[in-house]
Amino acid sequence: MFIIALSKLQTVNFSKLPTAFDSFANADSSLRRIQRFIAKFSLNSDIIAQLIFSLLPEKEELTLTIDRTNWKFGTVDINILVVL
Repeated sequence: MFIIALSKLQTVNFSKLPTAFDSFANADSSLRRIQRFIAKFSLNSDIIAQLIFSLLPEKEELTLTIDRTNWKFGTVDINILVVL
């Protein structure tokens, strides 16, 4: 349900995600479930690095640079993630 909610709402704002759950549970209960899941979740940085480098062209030497920015243009939020 978590991945589907992320896809439907296109946000990672935990307080908004429970509204996209296909569940009869109270939104506050679903929010707490999300918080417990994230608190216990361990992200393996080696696997993430392998994924990123598998998507890049083969070169002998690479420098990985990551930048995330959030702008507000009028009432529109603009989130940009750049990986170079």
